[in-house]
Amino acid sequence: MSTLQDVEQLLVQQENPDDCCRECYEALSKHTLTEILPGGGHTSVYDALRIFRVRHWTTQQAGTPTCGFEETLRNLSTRPPDELISMHVLGASDRVFTVFVSGATSSELIGCIRVMLGAPSYDAYLRVLRD
Repeated sequence: MSTLQDVEQLLVQQENPDDCCRECYEALSKHTLTEILPGGGHTSVYDALRIFRVRHWTTQQAGTPTCGFEETLRNLSTRPPDELISMHVLGASDRVFTVFVSGATSSELIGCIRVMLGAPSYDAYLRVLRD
């Protein structure tokens, strides 16, 4: 299982980080993010794809600013559906990041998604995670 420090290391070690990974790392290094799900959560690639394809669609429909969805969904779709992965949900006052890490090695960053807070659909999603 990867820790928050492991996630920060994975983000900084990216050779060509996308804007979302760079933004997440900068926020982590400034200590402006907190773990919404302490220790992260675990799921299969299949379930993550199913859930986050819907999240992508709903945030697009709501006009919510995001980054990292396309890259992360593309990376997930190349992996075995039954592979277990870790998801670390990190939040600030105005945004939430979900960082996806390979469960097999805990040393491979799969992707990072950022959603700006304020859209009703995402606020409801966060309440479910916290309960």
